[in-house]
This record gives sequence, structure tokens and C-alpha cells, in this order.
Amino acid sequence: MTSRAACWYFVVLALAIPLLNSCATSSSTRSGNSFNGLIGEPAMPVPLSDPHAQQLLQQFAPNAVRSVQGSALLQISEPGQSDRLQMQFTGIAGKNHIRLKTSVGIPAAEIYSDPDSLILLNLADSYAEIVPRGAGQDQATGQDRAATHNSADPSTTALAARQPWTVPATANLLDILHPSVTPGEVQSLTYIEGTWELTLKTGEVWTLRGEQPGKMAGKQRKNLFTLVRRDNLTGTLGSIADSIEYLGTVEIDGQILPRRVSILNETRQSRILVQIRSLEINGQDRPLEILRPEIPADFTVIRP
Repeated sequence: MTSRAACWYFVVLALAIPLLNSCATSSSTRSGNSFNGLIGEPAMPVPLSDPHAQQLLQQFAPNAVRSVQGSALLQISEPGQSDRLQMQFTGIAGKNHIRLKTSVGIPAAEIYSDPDSLILLNLADSYAEIVPRGAGQDQATGQDRAATHNSADPSTTALAARQPWTVPATANLLDILHPSVTPGEVQSLTYIEGTWELTLKTGEVWTLRGEQPGKMAGKQRKNLFTLVRRDNLTGTLGSIADSIEYLGTVEIDGQILPRRVSILNETRQSRILVQIRSLEINGQDRPLEILRPEIPADFTVIRP
């Protein structure tokens, strides 16, 4: 495997990181708010005023997890090839810093991303690629476009067409490991036989495990829900993957996070399994700060 190929795989892992899925049937194949193909009974609508719904929104509130830091082992599978890689990562709102190594510990790449740009340092081939993440201009009107949380950055789309392996690094680690939701983003919430389905106004669907509505007795408890998978992904994350599956959980500082994350891109027939080795959240020792990396003087700099 060439050094550039190693970097390709490493970046794709980073959250496509990105850091940012699995082959289970997508929620998009279900009809409306019912699990007819699975159980044969219509799902029960749950109002957001329900105590369980309030607990769900609290568990996945935007500030519940503010930062993540740790290491992971990654297994990347594509038609005709597979690889195992290592990753160290730090993520806060809007920023990621990822260090990639080969399976034998040889440094391969360093990736930094923020709302303005992505910087890829290819340590094996001694070059840096700097990709602006501005929204760009609308070709019809010539006016500046505003990139939103629910729409992929046009520069990301262009980068994907030119170098698809760099796209995962543009995803947000927090959005992959612990997605957030607010009441205003919810289209519907349903329940049937221990399974909850949360549909966002963007079309994204979350499948969760949790208790039956109305069964909460006495004092309300935290972390009633376990996120199982996400389908119909949108925005930058949706340009990377079709679905994400969460396998196993660990509780850290009162928050439930995944032990493993499986990321599936059906178009490329690729699957990335992220096995978390260590994880800290919310700056347990100190508030996390992610700094823009320095580009070595002897590196060739590539700009689009």
C-alpha cells in the first residue's frame, strides 16, 4: 500500500470522520410513522410534551456534550480492499483535529478543520492541502451563499468530486459521536415495542431504544434512551455517508456515548468501523482548545 493510499484510508475514516454506516434496512423504507415491515402495527405518535419526549430532548440537547477527545481503531472496508488504521482525535463545536497513523504506528496525516477551512498535512509525501470552506457564490445570482447546518458546503461538494477521500475530515466529530437536537428541529416522534423513531424536519431519522411512554414512575431519570442508528443523513455528513449505526455504549460523566460506530456509504459500498479505545468529554481535565497547525517549511502547499 502506497503512502498516499494509506493517507486516503486514514482520512476517510476520520469521520466519514470524520471520524465521519451499517447495512441494516434504512428507515426510509418504512412507510410514514409505522414499522409495518417489522411488526405489522402502526407506531404510536408521542407528543413532545410527554415526559419521555422531554427526557429525550434533554439527553441530546446541544450542550450535553461540548467536546470529545480520545483514540480509536478503525477498520475500513471497500470492494477489493480493506485496512486497519489508528486515530487520535479532538473535537469541539465547529472544529476537529485528527492525527492519523498506519496500523503499525507510522504517522500518516494530520487534519484540521474549522468553519472556514480544512488543512490536510500529508506527512508521508510532505505536502499540505488547504481547502476553503466558504459557502461560495450562487452562479445564477452572483450573491454569496450562506452554508447551513442542513446543507452541504458547496466547497465540500467540489472537493468530494476532486478528492473524495478528503471529505470525511469535514464532518463534525460531535455530530457523529453525540448528535444533538432541539424541539424546533423535530418533525415527529413515535414509539412501538421498545423502539422510538425521531424524524427531523430535514428528513433525517433516528432510531432509539427506550421505555414505553407513560411508564415513567416517580423521579425522572437521565439517559433513558440509547441511539441505535441514523438514516437519511443530510448536510455535510450526508455527503459522506448514508447511515450511521451505534454499537454498544459507555457512560461517561453521566452521558451515554458509543463504543463503536459503523459508517456506511452505499454508493461507494464502503463501511468504516470506528472502535473507540479511549474517550473523554467536556474537557475533564481542562477546557479543550484546538489550534490551527503550522505547515512545515519544506512542505509543498496545494490550494484549489
